[in-house]
Amino acid sequence: MVLLCLPRQSADWRGLSLMRALTLFRIVWVRRLGWLVALWVGSVVALAAVAMLFRTVMSLAGLTR
Repeated sequence: MVLLCLPRQSADWRGLSLMRALTLFRIVWVRRLGWLVALWVGSVVALAAVAMLFRTVMSLAGLTR
């Protein structure tokens, strides 16, 4: 039996290269998702810091209750 022009059994058969490619794709996908989450969290923290800075400046200027 031949699947994708690759023999089913051989002496050094460790799985199809497609399986390794899928595993690498999953690792890359998880890393990309991790970067996306890290950038999102970083932007939320930066926005909160700027908002607190503006609030402090406005409070010192007497613009809040």
